[in-house]
Amino acid sequence: MMKSVYRILTVVFLGALLVSGTNSPLLAKDNRPTALIELIEGAPDSDLQNFDYVYNKTQIDLRPGGKAVLAYFDTCEVETFTGGLVKIKKDGAKPSKGGTSVKHSRPCRTAKVALSKAAKEAGASVKRVSPFRAENWQEWALNTFHPLFKWPTDNKRKGPVQVTVYFADADPMHLVWQTSTADTYLTYPEGAPALTIGMPYRVVVKYSKGKSSEAIFSIDPALELPSSPMNRLVPLE
Repeated sequence: MMKSVYRILTVVFLGALLVSGTNSPLLAKDNRPTALIELIEGAPDSDLQNFDYVYNKTQIDLRPGGKAVLAYFDTCEVETFTGGLVKIKKDGAKPSKGGTSVKHSRPCRTAKVALSKAAKEAGASVKRVSPFRAENWQEWALNTFHPLFKWPTDNKRKGPVQVTVYFADADPMHLVWQTSTADTYLTYPEGAPALTIGMPYRVVVKYSKGKSSEAIFSIDPALELPSSPMNRLVPLE
């Protein structure tokens, strides 16, 4: 039997550092993507869409006058490309064929972030039955009640998928919300059950061929981060 414990969350990220010039990979795997496409438009010759990942050696065709906004995983930088051909590298991207780009920094999640006092109090006021070993507890903290879930796709992991959110601090975990989609991402909707500040949730995506991806996340509205797809992102692995 697991023992009931009261825990004050210390949230461990594999995220980009807030300190300028200090980098830390947001995603752990060696073959992680270079960036998240926050916006792509006017690019009829590209099969990429909003919230797709882009990897080393990917090319984005924005000719003649398309636009793409890339948020890099290893830095707090965002780059807007207009026209031309965008060539993705491990450490960034480069415009060619007459394309241009503008890059700027934006506050993003730190590699090690403690929950705010209010979130700690909210979490500590509830009896937490932890189904995970403390040293393995990795949790994405967000300042929005509407996280953006993004899951990987390949030949063995493709849609349609079933997306399920569980309250993770229960033994066993209990169902909060569930839906199906043919997309590769999903935002937790307005009409879904409210999420409790400071408490852990597990999102699980089950693919049609039986594979699955998952992540753990929690809500802390006091985190001082701008609203952006990258800062709302919960990447499943």
